[in-house]
Amino acid sequence: MASLTNHSGRANGRQTRRLGIVTGSGPEAGIDLFAKVLAEHRRALGDAYTGDIDAPNVTVLSVPELGHSMNLPDTEDEVWTHLQEACERVADQVDVYAIACNTLYFFEPKIRALGLSAELVSPVACIRQESQRRDGQPLALLGAAPVTDFGGGTSPYAGLVEQGVALELHSEPLRVHALVEAIKVEGRSTPKLEAEFEGLVGELTSEAALLACTELPLLSGERADIELIDVTTLLARALVGDPTLAGSGA
Repeated sequence: MASLTNHSGRANGRQTRRLGIVTGSGPEAGIDLFAKVLAEHRRALGDAYTGDIDAPNVTVLSVPELGHSMNLPDTEDEVWTHLQEACERVADQVDVYAIACNTLYFFEPKIRALGLSAELVSPVACIRQESQRRDGQPLALLGAAPVTDFGGGTSPYAGLVEQGVALELHSEPLRVHALVEAIKVEGRSTPKLEAEFEGLVGELTSEAALLACTELPLLSGERADIELIDVTTLLARALVGDPTLAGSGA
């Protein structure tokens, strides 16, 4: 008879690592990442997934004040105060965690300097690996203004260019930022938002685009004439790791 998951994270005789998600910028982004973590965990287990007791052990902490990240760098001190507290709270309960917001990875160096016991999974590393997997193929990067402003000091991805990753930015970044804010307000896809998204994507020259914002994957993009790469899915895949391996550091 299969055993229930206990506090050490053991399920069905396998040792599973405890996963954490910090969210709030916005809350739908956390729901989206959680759903993709479940999907990636199920995919990784394949036929070994037999039901609820094989699901991952996940802790989610949603902090509304993290929504001020859309106004970086003006809100840097306020956002960092709430993010530091959130990361410390989650790290006490999990083995590995991620933040459901690309913009907040601006604080990645400060988070790592805290020396928390849990491992932080980074979308920056995910994008670097995706670029390598595609043999350096140019990739467009769509996201909120703090993410795509490589000269403004707030983008967690600015360093990737120096590392040889070919990234294309949209010629009108404020239009992309406005779309992200509109999605936050709606909390879902609408025909108007889909039309604006398809228009923006159609103006890119790359063959593939990274959706480096947790709101953009909430749109379907069904008519986009370009490959769309959901960074949230890449992050979920890295967060899950290989759940079939023993130990918490899979």
